Amino acid sequence: MRRAGMSLPELAAFEAARAQGFSEAAIVTAQGLDQNKLRPALTQWKITLAGDAALRATYEIELAQAEDRLTRRVPPLDENLEAWVAFLAAYAAHPAPFTLLRDLGLALPDLSRLGRLWARRLDAAPALRDRAARLAADGPPRALPAVRPAEPILVPPKVARPEPPTTVPAPPPRVEPEPRLPPPALTLEQHASLTVELAMAPDKRAEILARYRITPEQKSELDRHYERLVQRDASKHAAWHAAYRTYHAWLVSTGPRP
Repeated sequence: MRRAGMSLPELAAFEAARAQGFSEAAIVTAQGLDQNKLRPALTQWKITLAGDAALRATYEIELAQAEDRLTRRVPPLDENLEAWVAFLAAYAAHPAPFTLLRDLGLALPDLSRLGRLWARRLDAAPALRDRAARLAADGPPRALPAVRPAEPILVPPKVARPEPPTTVPAPPPRVEPEPRLPPPALTLEQHASLTVELAMAPDKRAEILARYRITPEQKSELDRHYERLVQRDASKHAAWHAAYRTYHAWLVSTGPRP
């Protein structure tokens, strides 16, 4: 299945690379995408995914695979349990978690990959899982160690492309203007609570997104929307972080949602 020349794996690779911080121009070049068709493709995929739950589940898998292709070393967070637990505590308590990620040289795909990495390790080793629980329960929180992420490398997906036509191609189709996009799928407060839940339970990402009734693509768009909003509007900045702290405190006191 393709939309304006873009396949689902290409869409996932594009969104993962954009969230990792690569420029749109670099991604288009690396993936061999048609810049003139990019906006129609993104819009058409957004509409398609919004109406197809099964396809959204497939996209979630493709997105995780695309993020994993961009894997880089992030010592000590990817190798030391104490460092990972200390990071989670610092991320949850920080008044501006997006800022903390940027200050550490990290991006949201790094957080997703590390969450999956440690979830696999803890699932495979009950003793390690018990140790992580003890570390999280012990106080006061440990100091966050220096994080030394490697430089990200843009790795495009291996996607089979259709053979070029042997006959003279028809004139390119008229590109319809991009439709007006609806308001954000989540309010500022809902986005803050979503961010808390994903930070505290990254292994349940698919379940959490389903409960909020948004697709992974919508989640990426919401992250970009609210990050821009809080950067340019001091009142929104204060409101987002107040909502984040309030919901985090409530979730800690009541335990994770099922």
